[in-house]
Amino acid sequence: MGKWKNRVRFDYIMKTNIPYAKDENLPTLEEIISGFQKIDSLNIGEIEYNEVKKIFQNNLKLLPQFIAPDGQLPTVLYRTSCINESELDITNIQTFSYPPIQYCSKGRCNLKAFPVFYSSFSEDTALRERRKENNQQLTQGDEVYISHWKINEGAKINYSQFIFGKNNELGDLVKNINQINRDHIKEIIKPYTKNKQEAFEYLVDKLSAYFISENYNISSFLAHNILYDGRDNSPIKADVLIYPSIQAGLNSINLAIHPDFVRNHIKLIEVKKVRFDKFEENGTKLHLIKTGHPNEQNKIDWFSNVVNIDNMKVSTIEVSFEHEPTSESFIDEDDFYLNNHKTPLHDIVWQYINENIKDVVEILFQINSIIDYQKIYQKEIFFSVNNKSTYLKVNSQIYYIETIKILLDYKIIKQIEN
Repeated sequence: MGKWKNRVRFDYIMKTNIPYAKDENLPTLEEIISGFQKIDSLNIGEIEYNEVKKIFQNNLKLLPQFIAPDGQLPTVLYRTSCINESELDITNIQTFSYPPIQYCSKGRCNLKAFPVFYSSFSEDTALRERRKENNQQLTQGDEVYISHWKINEGAKINYSQFIFGKNNELGDLVKNINQINRDHIKEIIKPYTKNKQEAFEYLVDKLSAYFISENYNISSFLAHNILYDGRDNSPIKADVLIYPSIQAGLNSINLAIHPDFVRNHIKLIEVKKVRFDKFEENGTKLHLIKTGHPNEQNKIDWFSNVVNIDNMKVSTIEVSFEHEPTSESFIDEDDFYLNNHKTPLHDIVWQYINENIKDVVEILFQINSIIDYQKIYQKEIFFSVNNKSTYLKVNSQIYYIETIKILLDYKIIKQIEN
């Protein structure tokens, strides 16, 4: 995520002023404030799109669009889906892409029957944005599909994003990007009088605020205005709308992408079916169930993933004791005991691995990236020793083991499903 802000271009279309607008033709700050008060008093959700557009134009006099042409974005995108396998074909790539028109309901960035491809720059953000039918976030045990998509190398993207006021508590990543955009706005409005500058800044701030509201009525209208309205006749078609993730504390990025761009420039890399455990401060805890990979016929082959237990290797072992041995103690591999029988520490560790193999394998499958079947992975595993059966014996002194920490090397292999 940290690299993204250095790769995105922020060269907006509007360089010096608001096109075709003289100062006297722009709304005043008082007119903009009054216009939004009227808009907010209406139930926009019950009004047709074209009527909403007239309301905005009549009350605000202008509805700006900021589109950066020929930009570049990070190439890997993440998207989540909750799917009933008895109803939908999980071998069909389209199942994991934007929804068909007949299944497309209104969302934050789309009107009903006008689909967009929702995605995020991180797997964790995509999972946090996932909502179930009751609008609740994922809970322990939920099964969800995470699809990884890649933008074709060299693809040029016309993207649009909203610019937030200083009063919004943005995370560091979004704040840095937002400040660059605010600096562009100040350049755009320099030719105008102070009141008109304040009016335009207020207008931009207010429009952006709709995208971090739980009410989708206005944000879906604004998104449609950018991605769909007049698209066929527009000299520059917006491909992507970028906005911050509320569920990630406004410190991560979501995207709403027009289907045209998806069809022409984005391809599926992998799908993972996972069982959700919980959200943690630094990521999401998941259990991998199976993975799917596109084949030459543009269908998805599904594989059961198996940890190659035969080739697992314990790289390091660390042991903590209820009472630490003295510095003069000499600890040898053969000074350890299990059930009162002298047993090398390495053998003790493997007994604990085998006794807890189900939990161990679950930890090994916590991989937050595309699975590399050639890679040797490493994971730390902790075992709590809650009995007096495992200990170190030095010079007739017994030191009971409290925990064992190991670093385990392993590979994942795949088995195709029938």
